[in-house]
Amino acid sequence: MSFDEQKTNPDTLWVGVKRELIGIPLSQIIHIHPAAMSSADIAANMEYLLNDTSFFSESAVEEILISHPIVVAQYQQRYRCVAGFRSLSIAVNSLCPCRRVQVISLLGCSAEYIEELSTNDLYLTSLALGLGGDTGRQRAALLQILDGKINHKEMTPSLKTSQDFARALQFDRRLLKKRSHA
Repeated sequence: MSFDEQKTNPDTLWVGVKRELIGIPLSQIIHIHPAAMSSADIAANMEYLLNDTSFFSESAVEEILISHPIVVAQYQQRYRCVAGFRSLSIAVNSLCPCRRVQVISLLGCSAEYIEELSTNDLYLTSLALGLGGDTGRQRAALLQILDGKINHKEMTPSLKTSQDFARALQFDRRLLKKRSHA
């Protein structure tokens, strides 16, 4: 499936960049594109709400890859990651290297474009999707919202109880009980 950008503004980044949705074995994504290395280095050192994603089921990883795709570009005839570094990290740590994953492949893009895209991915994703402010309060709200609404055992089979889930979120459920009684 191929899709080209339809924007007409000549100042946009996407002009002249073709994108293609492809399925490739995870092992074919060979490291990070050189133009995206500085963003990837920063992403690798960020602290995430769930740093350990080894307990995700294969279907949970697939859901992550659908909602936060890996973006690649060919460099020296190999696929290199240019955006979606966290998704790539989760996939590499959770899936078999022979597993086929869908990625967005960029065609005909410059190193400058890749550098800007990787920087935008790093900062805009963190700003738009990251937890901020009182993360403890947000973790409590997340626990309340998710409790009973998602099947923890399907997405994270090794997290058998609500207490296991709270520990994975690095949240003390006793604080939630104290707040609800106050």
